[in-house]
Amino acid sequence: MTTEITKAWVVQGTTGEYSDRREWIVCVFLSEAEAKDYLAQLEAWACGLGIHASCTRAQQRKASPPPYVCPLDPQFQFINRSEVDYFVSCEAVGAVNLQRVHAEKKT
Repeated sequence: MTTEITKAWVVQGTTGEYSDRREWIVCVFLSEAEAKDYLAQLEAWACGLGIHASCTRAQQRKASPPPYVCPLDPQFQFINRSEVDYFVSCEAVGAVNLQRVHAEKKT
C-alpha cells in the first residue's frame, strides 16, 4: 500500500557542545501527535535522570551517574556531563510505503 504523504515528524536527540556536539534521529512518525507524545516520554526519561536541558541546577546535581541506557532511544548518546535535549522537526516527504514504515516501527 503506497500513499502520498506530505509531512513526516522527525524526533531527534542532541547532546554536547561545539566540536563535541552530536545529533541523531530517534524515530519518524506520520502523525504530529504521536511524535509529540514520544517527545514528552523522552523528555520525562531525561528529566528523571537530571540530564535534560530543561532541568534545574538542583536536579542536575542529583543526576544519576552514567552510563545511561534509554529504552525509547537506542541511539542515545551522552557526552561529558553535558545536557541532552530532544526536539521534533517537520519534514516534507513524497510517496511512502506505509507497510514498511509500520513494520519498522513495530520492531
